[in-house]
Amino acid sequence: MRSVNIAVLEDDADQAEVLSLWLEHEGWAVSVFETGKALRDALRKKAFDLFVLDWHLPDTTGIETLDWLKSHYAETIPVIFLTVRDAEPDIVAALTKGADDYIVKPPSQAVTIARIATVLRRYGVDSEETTLDRPPFKVDLKTRKVFRDDEEIALTRREYELTAYLFSHVGQLLPRDALLEQIWGITASINTRTIDTHVSRLRSKLGLGDECGWRLSSVYQYGYRLEHIGP
Repeated sequence: MRSVNIAVLEDDADQAEVLSLWLEHEGWAVSVFETGKALRDALRKKAFDLFVLDWHLPDTTGIETLDWLKSHYAETIPVIFLTVRDAEPDIVAALTKGADDYIVKPPSQAVTIARIATVLRRYGVDSEETTLDRPPFKVDLKTRKVFRDDEEIALTRREYELTAYLFSHVGQLLPRDALLEQIWGITASINTRTIDTHVSRLRSKLGLGDECGWRLSSVYQYGYRLEHIGP
């Protein structure tokens, strides 16, 4: 089971601390941000599996942050609101715009953990799955092998790890720094040609493109995004 990274956008230090303790007790890694800008800046270096958003923030709102995440980070990404706003129109607005759940403060620890775990499972995160089925590709996490139409593709260790990470974060904009840290275990900046070279090889070895329904796109000065383009 891979590690789960959760971003919490909450400007109340006490509430952020309590929520962090709850989530870390479940074995999840937590990063807390007090402003929308701080979260957006962090997304240039790190990828997250789920976002917990407050509504009222010093420089923005939870709804505006949700819109930004959907348009800049990933159209499909787990987002949960945790806020004091309990009016029905607010709840409907958040869910309509793509939030996966809406929790009204003060939250119950058990209910909060259960709801977050449910959303993570819905997205295939923090589960015991041993295979990523992404037709025509299949990534066997147990044997560390990748197949296309049931035919194994010969990959190096780094190429496999990069492939598994990309197919675990379909649709997400993945910063180069996040890839360096996750795949190479490097936190300091190095020549990004290392990543670019591996990505180029993967495109060729996997045959990514319109024919197979998957596209691995480069985002200038940022990173990469693996997208399913159908059918």
